[in-house]
Order: sequence, then structure tokens, then C-alpha cells
Amino acid sequence: MIGWCIPLCGFPINLVGLILGIIDLKGPKRTLAIWGIVLCSIGMLLTIINGIIGAMMAASGNHPLMNP
Repeated sequence: MIGWCIPLCGFPINLVGLILGIIDLKGPKRTLAIWGIVLCSIGMLLTIINGIIGAMMAASGNHPLMNP
């Protein structure tokens, strides 16, 4: 869940977690797989929102890294 802070890292981490959770749905630990899918979906949503906000801030010139 910490990966969403950096969209370039959070997206692949959550994507792999989501795929592994879907694959493991047929396994004996179905409850953990469902929790993994839920948490990775939330992380993916937060990553996308964070990326959009960062892009909007950069486009408008309000990004803290662009104004020294």
C-alpha cells in the first residue's frame, strides 16, 4: 500500500499483486486472495489518482519540484 506514493513504482507493484491474487483465487487460501485483490485495487486507484494530480500540478506550474 505504500507503493502508491510513487506512481512509477506503485502501478507495477499493484498490477503484479492483482494478477497474483486473481491467480490464487482457486487455491486453498481464497480469503487471503480476496483481501489481496481488494487492497491492490485500492492501491491501484490511489496510484492513478496520485499520478493524475501530479500531472495536473506539473502542467499548471504548481509542482514543488518545478519551482525552486
